[in-house]
Amino acid sequence: AVRVDTRLLAATNRDLGKEVLEGRFRDDLYYRINVIELIVPPLVERQEDILPLARRFAAEFAGGPVRLSPQAIQCLLAHRWPGNVRELRNAIQRSCLLCRGDVVLPEHLPPKVAALAAGGVTAAAAGRLSQMERAAILATLEECSGNRTQAAKKLGISRRALIYKLRAI
Repeated sequence: AVRVDTRLLAATNRDLGKEVLEGRFRDDLYYRINVIELIVPPLVERQEDILPLARRFAAEFAGGPVRLSPQAIQCLLAHRWPGNVRELRNAIQRSCLLCRGDVVLPEHLPPKVAALAAGGVTAAAAGRLSQMERAAILATLEECSGNRTQAAKKLGISRRALIYKLRAI
């Protein structure tokens, strides 16, 4: 006999409690593995995480700082990210491979993600534009350590326009 000490870490996008009740998942297994349950909301519900994650992945893949154009930021924030963080990571990896300089443009993004830049704005995306704009402004301000002039330059708007938008937020 060999003594082993193991820990199991499992992830799923299904509600296992509901699956047990409906008889599609074994209840004994569920109670054995459900010691600590972490619920991580999908990326679409965490808009404020998209840009920091994208910048982190871009720096990782490019080996240095990479800027996201305002249009690329808009595309990233408009996409629903059904594949969550893995899909975002793959999109940024693709962008870094196709990007010749240090600025990621919408054409470097996967076609589904870049659809907004091509005019593919759906009604749902149009309804979220103000939310995306708010997230982009706050993330850029955080990146620039609160420097409004620098943030306005990165966003491609005037400092005055940024201040106006901040008041509206």
